[in-house]
Amino acid sequence: MLEAIRHDGQEQLAASSHLTAVCARHRDHCHRLAARAEQEWLGPNEYAWFPGCGASPRTCPGEIPG
Repeated sequence: MLEAIRHDGQEQLAASSHLTAVCARHRDHCHRLAARAEQEWLGPNEYAWFPGCGASPRTCPGEIPG
């Protein structure tokens, strides 16, 4: 069911004029997340990052609390 919803959403986004902007925002989010992880991976917040390490390679993990 979720796959069908995802597919429909991707089709609707591709048909809209927002695809490039959404892709750029997603890319920027992943870059910021990676930069933050690099800074915080070893330190007092390192355990907060463990749940995000098992994320699917197709998606970036959500925001890490902190």
